[in-house]
Amino acid sequence: MLLVYKFYDGAWTKKLRWQSPPLKGISDAFGDFFATAYLPGPSEPGNTDTNWRVVVAYGRPWCTSRFSHFRIDLLSPGPDPASPRVLWDTGRGYSRFSFDPRLKSSGNTFELRLNDDCMMRFSDNCFERRVIYRYSVDGDNHVRRVGPIAINARGFVEEWLSAPWSESRDFSVAEAATELQAVYDRFDAPFKLNDDQHVSHRLGPVRACMAPGVFQVQIDSTLEKNVSGKPGGEPKPLASLYFHVREVKDGYMMLSAPNEPDPTCSGANLMPAGKE
Repeated sequence: MLLVYKFYDGAWTKKLRWQSPPLKGISDAFGDFFATAYLPGPSEPGNTDTNWRVVVAYGRPWCTSRFSHFRIDLLSPGPDPASPRVLWDTGRGYSRFSFDPRLKSSGNTFELRLNDDCMMRFSDNCFERRVIYRYSVDGDNHVRRVGPIAINARGFVEEWLSAPWSESRDFSVAEAATELQAVYDRFDAPFKLNDDQHVSHRLGPVRACMAPGVFQVQIDSTLEKNVSGKPGGEPKPLASLYFHVREVKDGYMMLSAPNEPDPTCSGANLMPAGKE
């Protein structure tokens, strides 16, 4: 439960109460973390009261010990303190283990840092990755994700592939947006029930390029086909992808993702196996 009071004219007045819904089951409760941060609100003509908004980030109940889901809600007080307005919300997955979620705000920007699971895509050499959920809120309460979204070039590529395209598009150069969306859409083909094959991915080298601030992140893919009576099935290597990203003021921008490496990106592997 979140309670917000304001001291006015010598007395405390309840302004907001935010809590989980009535508990009909464990799944109605909030999960294993609950964090808040405050933002100034848009000014309203003739209103001398201080406007404000509050961000609430909280876990959701889940049946495993490590990987779970969380939500972020942006709230503002309404006429009834028990019914604050939900201006925006989103939900994603995360790992609750060695890194505690951290939420902070500055001006009209808020940021949640936590770890997410990368086992489903890169089970052989990636277990967790740090994700930065940083958002900017304008005067009309429109929320937009801004950089950084990761702590290194490889993490940026992983999050670019994992986030909704409406977000990843904003971290892609405009002139290559169409080609990059095609790569984004192909990377994780929808899983079909009883399908006898699937694509697995493996993280390759990360190399600096000759162009200042540009990095090449390699991802190798394999088509895994199930074959009756043959343990492990029949793996078939697919074309690798070489994601080129440029370091910018607030993180990275996606430049391209060809199937051939750039010969000018031939430096040492900056992130060998086991380094995330």
